[in-house]
Amino acid sequence: MEELNVLESKILEYVKAKKKNLTYKQIKRALKIRKEDEIKELDCALNTLLTKGFLYLNDYDEYQLFEKDNSLAIGELRCNSKNKAYVVVGKNIVFIPDSHLNGAITGDVVIVKRNNFKTATKTKGIIDKVLVRKKGEIIFDYIDGEFVPYNWPFPINILIDEKEKENLVEGTRVLINITLDEVDGAFISNIKSIIGHKDDPQIDVKTIASANGIVIDFSKQALEQSETISTSVSAEEIANRLKLPYTMDLRDKNIFTIDGENTKDIDDAISIWKNEKGNYVLGVHIADVSYYVKENTPLDLDAKERSTSYYPYNYVIPMLPHRLSNGICSLNPNVDRLAFSCIMEINPKGEIIDFQFLDTIINSKKKMTYEAINDIFERGIPHKDYDPYLYDLALMQELSEILSKRKRERGY
Repeated sequence: MEELNVLESKILEYVKAKKKNLTYKQIKRALKIRKEDEIKELDCALNTLLTKGFLYLNDYDEYQLFEKDNSLAIGELRCNSKNKAYVVVGKNIVFIPDSHLNGAITGDVVIVKRNNFKTATKTKGIIDKVLVRKKGEIIFDYIDGEFVPYNWPFPINILIDEKEKENLVEGTRVLINITLDEVDGAFISNIKSIIGHKDDPQIDVKTIASANGIVIDFSKQALEQSETISTSVSAEEIANRLKLPYTMDLRDKNIFTIDGENTKDIDDAISIWKNEKGNYVLGVHIADVSYYVKENTPLDLDAKERSTSYYPYNYVIPMLPHRLSNGICSLNPNVDRLAFSCIMEINPKGEIIDFQFLDTIINSKKKMTYEAINDIFERGIPHKDYDPYLYDLALMQELSEILSKRKRERGY
């Protein structure tokens, strides 16, 4: 009883005390529930008791103790590599014949009746009802005017508004959200996104991404907002930024980026020099995305839905539209960019003795790669276009060794 709140415990105690099946009205009347907010709490409490397996709603819309019917059990529906559906009930596996799924799909928490089918080697059952639709999003191919599940081997009877089908062509692959609401045995559903055509290049990567909850396309509102953002930093923006406190113009500094050879969106840059005290001044600069993506705007809401960029094999699904991620919010070389910087003063012992966070304007002088830097420092292979930055890189290697030594001394 510890996992139930006061109302849930009260309902369960009442049903136990009555020792009979009870309707919703009987429970509501017995608990003297009348106000609208109390009714909402009752509905929520009953739903919790059902999904946690304390109560069972039978075919007569009566609530009874779940334990009264030993043939019932709760578990999660899964599918094995042989396309056989099953439910794990404790240490037992109950296999579900294709014709007895009752609209359940993989990931659903279901009530299963275990004693309907028995064989010498397997326990079989039928899905009585779906309690929780854990994975309501399923991928379908639009074939011959019908939706055929792509990653679930059994038919699913769904109902979709005809208007949503207007832009679909034969072979379109879509992500569909399936609810638990039914009309004539079909689950009310809606198309969440169009993944592409089943014959498109890289459709497999997009399909895997969509199946794992990764949103590929940006909303129309986010794309429209991105079109309003300039592709370069204006002189007026620079002047306004320099009027603000804690701001610095670092465009004269040797700032550069180091990434993999195929990187398109460049998020951070670095700089280093030594001051008159002989200390290292290390700068870490990140693109000031917040200047362009304001809170609760379409771009912000789309970015929140993704949380990060994704890098499936040989493909990129960015957190922001390419106009930003590869453009104004990417620290590309030889263009002015607004950034947020941390400037650290580090002594020869590797101790940070001072630091400050600043809004900055930077101009990256070089797009460097890990491969080229490893050539220079580890393999002795020169890269002439890196010559103007060899002093900076040598300082960085020097500081890196100092910091690595400090880590080892701390027990790293």
